[in-house]
Amino acid sequence: MEAFFRDPNEPVFPPEEVRIKELRAEPRADGQRVRVFLHITAFQKRPSGEVRIVNAQGVELASASFIEALSPRMEFTLHLRGDVLNPHQLQARIYYLRNEDQAEGETDLERSVMVVDQVQTSFEVPIL
Repeated sequence: MEAFFRDPNEPVFPPEEVRIKELRAEPRADGQRVRVFLHITAFQKRPSGEVRIVNAQGVELASASFIEALSPRMEFTLHLRGDVLNPHQLQARIYYLRNEDQAEGETDLERSVMVVDQVQTSFEVPIL
């Protein structure tokens, strides 16, 4: 794995301004694994997030979560389970955990998570 050193000239963003800069999927030739590349803006406070892959029917085939990322550049290998039906969607979201009270009517999850960005992209998996 390559070490990441932040460019000192790159701006560092507060939680509300952290964004996904790149989300990319590279399916492996075996049709069962997908390499995921996620690049977000440099951050002042470490964000959490998740990536997931769904097939053409919307069924989740793989997912991964991370808590308080150390680096803005992340790579995952996700193993697909279930029916591999093209096209697939790779979805990512970045969030921060909240501690303060929120407005009435919000669910517990909405109260505890502040989503700052979410992105999705389509890709095809080789079918053997």
